[in-house]
Amino acid sequence: MPQQVEIAKHTIQVEECVMIIVLRGDLELDDMQRFLAIADAVVDRHGGYAAIVDVRQLGSLTPAARIAAKNWQRSNTCLGNWFIGASFATRTMLTLIVRGLQLFTARPLHAEFCKTEAEARSRLSSRLRRHAAPL
Repeated sequence: MPQQVEIAKHTIQVEECVMIIVLRGDLELDDMQRFLAIADAVVDRHGGYAAIVDVRQLGSLTPAARIAAKNWQRSNTCLGNWFIGASFATRTMLTLIVRGLQLFTARPLHAEFCKTEAEARSRLSSRLRRHAAPL
């Protein structure tokens, strides 16, 4: 049964190794730390995670939140991130963040932009099928 948690104005729903995240407004350090605690539990249970992130209402990510994500990403396995509904500005910001994470962690980080959750789920499903040992 999926678990859903409210974090400030944001929500996260966990379905096995997949986190479905809806971001509304700015993402502060406290919010990020709570997300990462949930992600830790997913990684502990499944050995890694994937995320479908609805960013249609995302404001900004504070520098402290970005640093926390970078530090966490260094030691955790990510199958990929699928971003839903990113505007041009949000897509640019997220691309820079993903590239920065790749640079600072020296690890590949798969990210795709999708129009709908159904498209994101389809792409995630395809990626899971391509991996011999799913998370």
